[in-house]
Amino acid sequence: MKSLKKGFIAFLITILTILLLIFLTYKISFAPKVKVIPIDSKVELNSKALIKKFIPKDIDLSLNGIKFNSNVSLSEEEITGIILNSVDKNVLIDNNVTGINTVINRDELFLYINFEYKGIPLQAVLNFNTYAKNGNAILHYNYGKVGFINISESYLSNLIGDNSILKVDNDNNNITLSLSKDYGIFIDDTYFKDSSLNIKFHLGINF
Repeated sequence: MKSLKKGFIAFLITILTILLLIFLTYKISFAPKVKVIPIDSKVELNSKALIKKFIPKDIDLSLNGIKFNSNVSLSEEEITGIILNSVDKNVLIDNNVTGINTVINRDELFLYINFEYKGIPLQAVLNFNTYAKNGNAILHYNYGKVGFINISESYLSNLIGDNSILKVDNDNNNITLSLSKDYGIFIDDTYFKDSSLNIKFHLGINF
């Protein structure tokens, strides 16, 4: 009887230890830690101020044509707002996404995505750096994780998809922003600095 009681106590302690380890693993590695903006919130973007940023500040006139040069700086809040206003809400809902936020640290952008799996709140983090190539802005996907679990590159395709200005290249882990075809805007440089995304671009008109 005593051995049966000891065995039951040992079994109970083992179960409680396993449950405690699972709980601690969730809280330490998987539970949301960075505050995000809910996808159903009304994000107020100052459209006039945003458009004003893209107005050319420097004009070069030559015999061959006119070249308009400009620099744009987008804050973390503006980037988050642009994402929430441009990505299809139905796609986010289908992927059980509940909120997002962007954080820029030195030369890297961290995209935090809150989502639910079987009712359990989780947080994914995607890491990017940026550069310009062939007149386009490139966001290079370095890694993505939910806790210690890696996120495949195909997740970006499911979440973002392709359109006239955005294209996901899973082979090279890139998201390409192209404005030359639709708007005639060529991106010369992109970089992260002072918690902002900085873009240098030009628009040319040939005579």
